[in-house]
Parts: sequence; C-alpha cells; structure tokens
Amino acid sequence: LFTAGNGQTPAKRLLHIRAVRADGSPSDWGWTMLRELGIKIALFGLLIRVVPLVGQIAWIADLLWAFWDKDRQTLHDKIMKTVVIDEREYLQARRETQPGF
Repeated sequence: LFTAGNGQTPAKRLLHIRAVRADGSPSDWGWTMLRELGIKIALFGLLIRVVPLVGQIAWIADLLWAFWDKDRQTLHDKIMKTVVIDEREYLQARRETQPGF
C-alpha cells in the first residue's frame, strides 16, 4: 500500500528513487500493486511455500539480479517491465517535457 500511486516505498522516498514503467510513464496504482503484490509477494511467496528450496533461490536471485544486470533491474522489474530511477532526474525531465507539471 505504501507504493500505490507513485511507485515509492518509504525507503525509496528517503533515497529519492521510484519505480516507473520501462517506457518512462508513471507506475500507476494498478501496475504498482501488481508489481508488489502479484509478482514479489504472490509469485515468489507461493513458490517458497510450494517448492521451498527453489522458491528461496528464486527470491534471492530476484534481489541480487540488479547487481549484474546492465539496466540494474531485478527479476520482478523485468517481468513487469519497470525500472527504478532517480526521482530528481525523472521529475526534472517531466517538468521539461510537460509544462505546468
């Protein structure tokens, strides 16, 4: 629920980062909820309960994937076609392309 509407958890707010769709459009409420609940919790959580070892490996791989990915995306970001970006750069670009933002 923390991320609904703006793609930011409290920790992301502190770090000035946010999740957006890969095309640069905002991650709206539905997309963000699907990313957080559908993929991160339901998919990996279910996998851990059904096949514990495989689920734990998948969950760890999801968290670590960004360290070696050229776009710094986790597996759940790749599935949902989202990226985590610097919020200050994102807001500046939106102001430049959308007067009155």
